[in-house]
Amino acid sequence: MCLAVSACAEESAAWFNPQVPPPFPPEHEPTGDEYFEDVLFLGDSIMENIEMLDLFPTANFVTLIGMSPISMDKKLFIRKKDDRWVTAYDMINEYPHKKIFILLGSNALDHKSYKGTLNDYQVMMDRMIQEYPDTIFYVLCPTSPNRARVRKDRLDIQRYWKFREGLLELAEEKQLYFLDAFTLLADKDGYLREDLAAPDGFHLKLEGSKLIEEMVRTHTVAVE
Repeated sequence: MCLAVSACAEESAAWFNPQVPPPFPPEHEPTGDEYFEDVLFLGDSIMENIEMLDLFPTANFVTLIGMSPISMDKKLFIRKKDDRWVTAYDMINEYPHKKIFILLGSNALDHKSYKGTLNDYQVMMDRMIQEYPDTIFYVLCPTSPNRARVRKDRLDIQRYWKFREGLLELAEEKQLYFLDAFTLLADKDGYLREDLAAPDGFHLKLEGSKLIEEMVRTHTVAVE
């Protein structure tokens, strides 16, 4: 397998630079929908909203409200082909993929330490890397809540920043690509920007989801 920059919006195989290792995919012109035909997006309600907005119409999604790294094998989905209850890992196996984009962690950080959440994330990634050794993984750092939500729920905003630092270190260690949605959507103090936050202070308005889409489309690598 050869990893390289996807530098053309219409033809993902048009040009390659094989000297781009993880964790930072380079910025380039937006990648077209053809790139996402073998992509699986995995995540919680924030990723579910991206699916509902049809921002990546050629991709597949495995999303569930409230899911976190530790609940990947606990929260259950109904598999349509046989109406059986299955885990997120089972659902991943339902879709062919060469790349997986992961957006998880927010639902743990509101009640769990960043170290505990990182440990759960590492356990999840170790399992996924073992089960899908030929897959390219992108980890999207989850966003923080806005200032009002942090104050209301008495959350520690530093927990989200420290998780970001730890997730980047994990990406470097495990050779994962890192997409920093936290910094992209945060204000200067690390809170989710007020103009991007939904009324609950946790989820995103359309503008926030569109910014994540733009970041994903302009930071990809290709498989030769």
